[in-house]
Amino acid sequence: MKQHYSEADLLETWYTAPGESMPVMMHLADCADCAERWERVDRKIRSLAACPEERPEGFLARHRHSILHSIEQRQLRRVKASGPIALVALLALALLLAGVWGWIARS
Repeated sequence: MKQHYSEADLLETWYTAPGESMPVMMHLADCADCAERWERVDRKIRSLAACPEERPEGFLARHRHSILHSIEQRQLRRVKASGPIALVALLALALLLAGVWGWIARS
C-alpha cells in the first residue's frame, strides 16, 4: 500500500469516478497529512472554478477587436500567398491556349 499520496495523485482522484477513488478516500480518513493535502487541492480547484462574473470595462470590445484583427491578418496572408499561385496558373493557361492555337493554325 502507498505511504502517502502526492498532490498529483489527489488531483487525479478528484476527477475519477466515486467507485474508483474509494481506496484513496479510505486512506484520507486515516492519514492526517494526506487529508490536509486533499483540503489544499480541494481549495485550489474550487477557487479556480469560481470565476468572477464581471469583466473589466472594455474587455469584450478589446476581445472582439483582437479576434477581428486576427481574422483580417489571416485573410491578408491568404491573398498574398495566392498572388504568385494565380500568376503561375494564368501563365500556364496562356501557354496552353498558345499551344492549342498553334496546333489549330497548323491544321
